[in-house]
This record gives sequence, structure tokens and C-alpha cells, in this order.
Amino acid sequence: MPIKFDRLTPTGLIRPVAEAVLLFLVAWAPWPFASAEYAYEAILVGGTTLLVLLWLVHGVFSAQLKIRPDAIAGCLLGLALLAALQLVPLPESVVGIVSSKRLQLHHEMVPATLEQVPGTPAAQTRPTWMPLTLDPFLTRVFLTQTLAMLLLYFVVRSWLASRETLRRVAWVCALNGIALAILGLAQFFSSRPNVVFWNVETNGAVFGPFICKNHYPDFVLFCIGLGYGLLVTGQPAKSVKVRGVEYQRSTITILADSPHLVVIGVGLILMILSIPFTLSRGGLIATIFAGMVTFAIIYRSRGGLTKGVALGGVLIALALLLGGWFGWGIVADRLDTLLQGKARTERASLWSDAATLIPEFIAVGGGDCAFPRFEPQTRTGVSTTLVEYEHAHNEYLDAILEGGLLRFAITIALCVFVIRTCLQAYSRLKNRSSGPLILGITFGLIGLMAHSFVDFGIHIPAVAFLATVLTAFVADAATDPTYVPFKKSETPPPDPGRRTLTGVSFIALALVLAPLSLWLALDVAKRGRAEQLKIVARDALLEGSLDQHAVRIAALTAAVELTPNDGEAWMKLSQAHLHAALDERRLTAMALAGRPVLSGLTEDAFIIPRGEQVRLGLLAAQTARSHSPLLAAPHIYMGRYAGGFASGEPARAHFDRAVQADPSNPDVYIFRGIEAAQRRDLKAALADWQHTIAFDPGRIPAVLDAARQFMSVPEILKQLLPEDPVVLWNAATQLAPQTRLGLSADRRVILEKIASLDRSDWSGRGWEAVAQAASELARTEAASAAWQKAVAKDPESVPIRNAYSRWLEADERNEPALQQLLWLQSKGDTPDIQHRIKAVRHAMDLHKKIFGP
Repeated sequence: MPIKFDRLTPTGLIRPVAEAVLLFLVAWAPWPFASAEYAYEAILVGGTTLLVLLWLVHGVFSAQLKIRPDAIAGCLLGLALLAALQLVPLPESVVGIVSSKRLQLHHEMVPATLEQVPGTPAAQTRPTWMPLTLDPFLTRVFLTQTLAMLLLYFVVRSWLASRETLRRVAWVCALNGIALAILGLAQFFSSRPNVVFWNVETNGAVFGPFICKNHYPDFVLFCIGLGYGLLVTGQPAKSVKVRGVEYQRSTITILADSPHLVVIGVGLILMILSIPFTLSRGGLIATIFAGMVTFAIIYRSRGGLTKGVALGGVLIALALLLGGWFGWGIVADRLDTLLQGKARTERASLWSDAATLIPEFIAVGGGDCAFPRFEPQTRTGVSTTLVEYEHAHNEYLDAILEGGLLRFAITIALCVFVIRTCLQAYSRLKNRSSGPLILGITFGLIGLMAHSFVDFGIHIPAVAFLATVLTAFVADAATDPTYVPFKKSETPPPDPGRRTLTGVSFIALALVLAPLSLWLALDVAKRGRAEQLKIVARDALLEGSLDQHAVRIAALTAAVELTPNDGEAWMKLSQAHLHAALDERRLTAMALAGRPVLSGLTEDAFIIPRGEQVRLGLLAAQTARSHSPLLAAPHIYMGRYAGGFASGEPARAHFDRAVQADPSNPDVYIFRGIEAAQRRDLKAALADWQHTIAFDPGRIPAVLDAARQFMSVPEILKQLLPEDPVVLWNAATQLAPQTRLGLSADRRVILEKIASLDRSDWSGRGWEAVAQAASELARTEAASAAWQKAVAKDPESVPIRNAYSRWLEADERNEPALQQLLWLQSKGDTPDIQHRIKAVRHAMDLHKKIFGP
């Protein structure tokens, strides 16, 4: 008789492998900076592709594929189809009907006859076919992300979702959330607010591994909800029977027998505590709102309070007590800014400006994810100069601007279907062990939807991945009959939402899903590699190595080969070529005229109309404009190097387009002002330079470098610079620096202007500038009065007190100097303070010995 061995069938092996992949991705997603970089997002998309392929292989072995199409999948498919439509080139006649604004911008930002670069065919006319989106690369990113979410939802909903898997996912999320909370709180109290993992610096405030603190709550709310569900359903019985005798168990005994519940309970306290310490005002409000809605769902479905609600209240109370031990001061200060309206003012300004484009893009929008391209045109203030908003910080406003009414309707429908599915699932399973887990997911989804009114967490790959997976589980729980146990002897109840594909239909679907998933993985991987090459180019520029131009050009050339429709990559390549041309000219000038002549020339003096690097830079700038016409930089480059074209428009036309693309960019006005001054139109030049100063006072040195080529110092002082003592003092340092030969005529003019200014609303730094000017003009009493006003305006300023004390020491006013030095000593951050105090006291002793007390 042959021996029989137990073996796992292929179908019995493939599904556990797929589940392991899913659990790994859920746990891994938030740790590499929330997978916000393309290289890490590629792993999530690659994992999704692997899940799809495993599903199809499982279908091959089982000779069928079971799918569960629903309204949520339909909405995701609708978003993907809309993005694909925006990428299709259409004739001008069609674009004019569907989106007149898109056609108008095409005509305004691209000349009727394109510029001819030397070595290229004769100048061509403006293309008459164009996509609806204003940036095809960004819209393609949205398309791939949406398709990845659709495939992930479909494979989890149709194959991986089950009651047992849901519980395992819940454990992974709960433990992951605990680890994230511990990391976030540890970093918060021991590291700078812009540093991740204690050594990776970012440009904003972080929390845990999230490079933007506002997105941490969007992820952790799911972990809190699922952890709460595990805690509620995992509590052991309070009594046990031993040999027929029932014994009551104490709380300590229950906890001792269930250490996993202790871990979950303490972890929930830490996760709840971490939300306010993110200092995310919107995240905290969304959390409170989600809690209130969840409480209302429980109250309405059960007709009153439950033990689970009481347990949640205890956890919140313990978190508040623990937070009091840490100290709520910094959180209170942050919330105070909300009460004062600072956050509302900033966001309201962005929303009100961007909303002016709604009538223009009402049909199909300006392009999915293209918000950073068309938003700068709407800015009315100067507070957002050089700030790039990737999104509107309001997903619903984003939807109508980027996709018109169609995307807005799909977005609202998606939210409605998700909430309806959550309510159906909880209503069906509220008395089962899966009910609290479904309620926890509902809590997270409501929080995410609420937070989307003031932020864009759904665009963060880690958040989108987890939300998609958990939504698929909820949708499965709403219809799958196996969530309600039945006897093994019984026939499994039918699933009304399931469709079984066999034969031709299975093959057809596999031929669509397999190539699509592989294309998604390859596309995101290419973007990830291109992003790494951009970083190589950036680092070469920052390091300033001798071969930086060769490294930058090689890296960016490889990047545009990987992502040929990325207008921003082409823009950077253009910049690299033109910088190389600039340095070539500098080296030539230094070889011919020497370093002294080189140091006296400004950057604009090196703009050259010829050379291979210039030619390649102009070609790259043209390509960047064709892919993304609202990028301002390519227009600036073509304006600065307009002489390098064999034929084309004057430089002014390019600068005007740059201003139209980004009217709040101060650099645009500097270069347009130089062009106007070269044409002897000084009035227009002054207007542009004054725009620059108004937008960004930090650009004043660049403005002065440009203006001094065409104007004298008195003219600059009279016609260009504002009556601000700090600005004028810095201008004196740049235009007429102090020398050992005494005051120059130009410096004296500026100092006289500063010393004559007198306004009560100046800051301490303003009065400091007046004091410095009066001191240099040997007006001792005026300087003394100005110093005293500077200290009175800003009494806690160490730099002002230090400068004041040095002036007092130089004027031999020892007693007041000693008072200032002793104050500086109490602050403990002034170098050589002990030596200066000793010198002043020695001078006072000498004075007493010579002149008496």
C-alpha cells in the first residue's frame, strides 16, 4: 500500500504567501518617510503588482477567478479614466469647447512660431493638438497612483479579504501604530522639529517617520481604531468554571492572563497622546470629529452607551493625564494660533485665490495633480512668495480645480459609498467579533475624510495604501456571508456580490490586469530612479566640485531619458547646461583679464548668446515649456539667452510669459528689469525691481547688483529703495562699503538718509541701523538716543544689546557699558564677555584714580 503524504496544493500555498506580502507592505509603508518618495512608493506599487500576479496564478491553478465589482471600485476606475482622458492629445477645436482656459493658456504661453535653435530644422509653428492637462507628467503620476489603488482594492476585495485576515491586519496595524507613536514622541522631546530619525533633516516640521507632521494622524487613526477593536473583542471572561464551580476573576488576574491586552491598552494611550503632540491642528480636530461621529454610530445602532464606549473614555482620560505629565504648554500654544485665526487666514487666502479658477476649469479641470502649475497665477498676496503648494490643502477643492465637476462628483460619490459601506458592515456585524474592527476602520476613514478639508493626506502613499486595503476589508465584510459563522455541515451561503470568471472571460481579464500591473511597477520604478538622479545632480551643485557640471548634466540627461515628459527635469537640465556655459565664460574672462576683473562682474555680464552648452540649454528649456508651459523658469532661461536663438521673439516676450506663469516669483522681475534697463526704459525697470523688493526683501542685494549697472547710488537711494533703515544700512554695506580712507561720498549720502529717518513704529533693528549711521557720522548724542530706542523696542535682543555695549565701550561710557555687559553675561551666549567686563572695570578704576570718585 503506497504511503500518502500531506501536501499543500498550489492554491493552498499561494494565498498565505500573498497575505504575508500584504501584511509586510502594511507594516513597512509608513517607515521610509511614509513612502512619499518615488523610490519607496515603487516598492508599494511593486508589491501591489506581485499581489495581482499571485491572484492570477491562483486563478490559473483553480481554473477560475472570483471577482467582486462594486461602486467603490467603479469610482476609482472613473478617476483613472478621467486622468487618462486628460492625457489624450486633442485638436484645438475640441479643447476650446471642453476647456477654453486650456486653449487660451496654450496660445499665450507658447508662441505662434517656435524659436529656432542653431543646428535644428527651420522654426516650426505652435502645435495644434494638446492634452487637457497643463502638466502631463504630474497627471500621469495621478493616473498610476489611482490605478495602483484600484488594483490593490480589487485584489484585496476579491481574494484576500476574510474575517481571519482582517484580524491579522488589525494586529499588524495596532503594533505598527504603537511603534510609530513611541518613535514620534521620542523624537518630539529629544530632537529638532525638522529632523527624522534624529539625523535626516527636512524642510518642515516632522513627526515620527512622516516628513510632514500633518499626515501622521491620517495613518495612525486607523491604528487607533483597529487597536481599540482588538481591545474590545479580546477581553477574557470575568468568571471561569472549574469542576462545575464558578469563580470570579479579579482585574489583575485578567490582565496577568492577557499580556497582549496590556500591550494594546498602553499602546492605545500612547497613540491617542501622540495626536495632539504632532501639533497638527487639523489632525486633532479631525480626530475629535471622527470620535464624535463614531460615538453617534454606536449610540444610534445600540440605543445607548456601551462598555466599549466607557473603555474608550478611560483610555482618553489616561492619555490626557499622561500628557499633563509631559506638559500641555506647547500644544496649547499651537492651538492658540488656531483661535487667533492665523492658520485660517493662510489657508483661506490660498483657497480664495485658487477658487477664482473654478469657473475656468469647471468642465474637466486643469489636470490631475497639476495644481502647483496653475495655482501661482492666482496669488494676490506676497506672503507666499517662492512657496510651492503641491495641493490645495483641501482635497475637495483640489478635485474641482484639477478634474472639474466630473472629478468632484466622483470624489463625493466615493466618500458616500465608503461611508455607506462602513455603516452596512457595522450594522450587519455589530454583534460579531468583527464589528468593533469595522467600527475602528470607520473611525479612521471618517477622520481621513474630515482632515481632507484642510490637508492632502490621501496623496501620501502610505496613507493611501492603508486606507485602500482597509476599505476593501470593510466592503468585503458588508457582503461576505462567511463573516457570520455557519456549521461545517451546512452549505456556505451565497455571496450576492461575487462573480466567477472562467475560460475566455478569465483569460481576457488576466490579459488586462497582468500587463497593467507590470506597467505600473515599471513606470513608478522609472520615476524613482529619475528622482534619485535629480538628487545626484542637486548634491553635485551643493558640493561645488570641479566636475559638478559634468555630473549634473549626465545625471539629468539620464533622468529625462527615464521620464521624457517631466517638464521639471528638462528645466533642471536646461539650468545645468546654462550654468556650465556661464562658468566656461568666467574661466575665459579670468584667463584673459585676471581674477580682479572677474570679481567685479555680475552674473548677468556673463550671459552669452553662443556656445554648445547654451544651445543644449535652450533646447532643454524649449522641451520643458512644451511639457509644462506654466513653469516660469524655462521662460526665464529663454529670455536671458534669447540671443542664442537663430530666430525667435525678443527677450521681453519670454519674461512677460514668465511673469504670467508665476507673478509672485521675485526673480522674474529682476531679469525683466535688467532687460528693460538695457533698452533704456528705466521706468519699467524700476517698477519691476520694486516688485521684487515688495515680494521678497531678501532679494534686495540681487536688485542692487542689477541696478548699480544703470543707476548712480543717489538715484538708487531716491528712486528704488524704501525708507527703511535696515534696508538702507544693508544697501550702504553693499553699494559703498566702509574703508580705512574715510567716508566716501556715496556712503555719506546713504548714512545721512538713514540718520534723518524717525518713525515710532520701527523695530529694534531699525533703530539699531539709525544708531549705527549716526555713530559713523560722529553724531554722538543722536546715536545714543537711537541706541536707547533700539533697546527699548527689543529689550531681549542679544545682538542689539551687544552692539550697543560695544558702542558704549568705544565711546568710553563705562558705567552704562558695564550694565549692558552684565546683562549679556546673564544670557551666557556672548563670546569674550568676561574679558570685556574686566576691561571696562579696569577703565573705571583708572578713571577714579585719575579724576577721583
